[in-house]
Amino acid sequence: MNGLADAITQLVITRPLTDDDRATIQDVLDAASEWNAGRLPFYAFMRAGTLLGYDRNNRRYESAGYARAVALVTTAPSDPRRACLLRAIEELCRLQDVVRTRHGTFTRESLHEHGVTVR
Repeated sequence: MNGLADAITQLVITRPLTDDDRATIQDVLDAASEWNAGRLPFYAFMRAGTLLGYDRNNRRYESAGYARAVALVTTAPSDPRRACLLRAIEELCRLQDVVRTRHGTFTRESLHEHGVTVR
């Protein structure tokens, strides 16, 4: 990796990965691949694996979302499961009614509260 990729990886991965973490990442990638192939319901993908992370106040939390983020930054672009994971994350955003704009990612509710219309 280089430059920006290294910086993003350092932001996402807050501690050294253990063998259990690596196994969880494989579970997340496999679940994304299975969902993409139509063999796993989306809710099952959503529950696939959790990793222990630390927030900015150094409080511990366990999160499937964090597991997906770590899987994304630690998986080589050439791994076909990474593309499946990206598609699953896009579907997650769509289901949660998240809007991506050139200014960032927002919920429709947040945009509505601020009187913003996205076309």
